[in-house]
Amino acid sequence: MITGSKFFGGRYILALTAAVPCCLFAKHVWDIYARIRPVEKRRITITGGISNNFKESHSLKGLVNPRDHVILGDAYLMDLPLPQNIAAEDATDEILLAAFVRGYFAGKVFAIERNLLQIARVTFVSYSGLGLATAKTPLWETSALSPTSLPSMHSILFGAFQVSHIELQDSSDLVRIQEKRESSIDFVFGADDTHFAGAHRFSIARNQERTGEVRILYEHMACNPTINQPLKPDFLFLFHTFYAMLLFQEGLAEVMQVLERGPQRQ
Repeated sequence: MITGSKFFGGRYILALTAAVPCCLFAKHVWDIYARIRPVEKRRITITGGISNNFKESHSLKGLVNPRDHVILGDAYLMDLPLPQNIAAEDATDEILLAAFVRGYFAGKVFAIERNLLQIARVTFVSYSGLGLATAKTPLWETSALSPTSLPSMHSILFGAFQVSHIELQDSSDLVRIQEKRESSIDFVFGADDTHFAGAHRFSIARNQERTGEVRILYEHMACNPTINQPLKPDFLFLFHTFYAMLLFQEGLAEVMQVLERGPQRQ
């Protein structure tokens, strides 16, 4: 009888041990769903490549892919309406980009990857073109990401993503631009002396003919910087597409929240 009690007690403990992580994972999935639910996925456009502007940027030509090796790249974009009652100073390019950065790196989707990086506390990103003089202490906490301003040039997020380029257009310049203007921030990851390197570009684009909306654009590329061959295995790119879509949606959700409620200034 005692042996049977121990047997059933052991089975109960094993079942409980298996159930706890399953419940935690289910909650995490639900939290992600609740966070990205306001974003209409059908309004997102996906392209199987990156813009020429990004291809010719210093982040790619000077750092990630100076040898012009074969790349894997994609882009995600969505147009968001600007509320009529929002003040111009509450919807500047920098504020909207800062919101997207927070949604992307400090959100629910990135949480598992972020937690692993925080536990490791290792700097994985390394580019000779950035030089030791630009080395900075990595930002390890989400609280370090401002809701209204971008990380400074060469900042390292969670040891894996380094700011390599920032371009901000003056919001007042729109009246002097015939077609459109774009502000952006680039993050490089990986290392130029390994078999894996890449970059993200987050952009805010405005058009003089469509002043009532703003375009949010996320571009990603990766390559083997030392050998001119495609990245392998192929199934990893399929996972990336799924993961990148979720990250883009959460970045959008943060921008939409700022447009709806205004930025939460620190």
